[in-house]
Amino acid sequence: MDELTMRATTHRDREHRRQPGGFPTCRCSTGRGRRRRRLPTAAAAAATSVSLFLSALLLDAAVAAGDWWKPGPGVSWQMQLAGEIDLSVDVDMYNIDLFDAATSEIEELRDRDVVVICSFSAGTFEEGRLDSDDFESDWLGGGVEDGFEGERWLNITAEGVLTVMTARLDLATNKSCQGVEPSNVQVYLNENSGFNITASDQLTYNTWLAGQAHDRNLSVGLRNDWLQLDDLEPSFDWALSEDCLFQGECGLFSVKF
Repeated sequence: MDELTMRATTHRDREHRRQPGGFPTCRCSTGRGRRRRRLPTAAAAAATSVSLFLSALLLDAAVAAGDWWKPGPGVSWQMQLAGEIDLSVDVDMYNIDLFDAATSEIEELRDRDVVVICSFSAGTFEEGRLDSDDFESDWLGGGVEDGFEGERWLNITAEGVLTVMTARLDLATNKSCQGVEPSNVQVYLNENSGFNITASDQLTYNTWLAGQAHDRNLSVGLRNDWLQLDDLEPSFDWALSEDCLFQGECGLFSVKF
């Protein structure tokens, strides 16, 4: 199956690494608040000391019929999760931060027939988000290694966490996002999470997220949790993977796809 791929650099990668590879072009940035910084283009990435390989791969379409966006071969894309969004990049899809992106920016992109995917963390608490006060203290676990200041793992089995994530998906719909990319969906792999989250708990949660997105006619991409890829593939429309070439694990996807 054809791949969409992107190469860039970053200062962090919190994923349990199981990922794909390749590389079209894009300008990307990640991070929030004072940590924000612009990242180089694919052409400049080779000159940096730390590389992040991002791959967006089509997942085999076992998802129930729906008219939400499903990427096809050759789709070009831009990922920018920090800083002022550069709306000038000529691509088919933008992946941007759910909270930081203005509705007017999303609408401007859509007016140019650009697909807009909105990213948010579904497995960690981040200070300073618009809904940070909605999180109860007993939902918050250990700190995220190499995460943002104050970022902590979530108890994804707490009913209140589901309520917050439902509201985030509603926000994505209200802001005219055409899809979502929930990240940090591998809490069960982190011993310092502070919770006894099982693989079964994570699978249930991730499948629930995908179903809720589709209920809102949103495309949904899988990020992280490649150890459950076989079980999650039917529920997701595409996947975004980090660092697979660096880790030598892109073969996981070449076998699957």
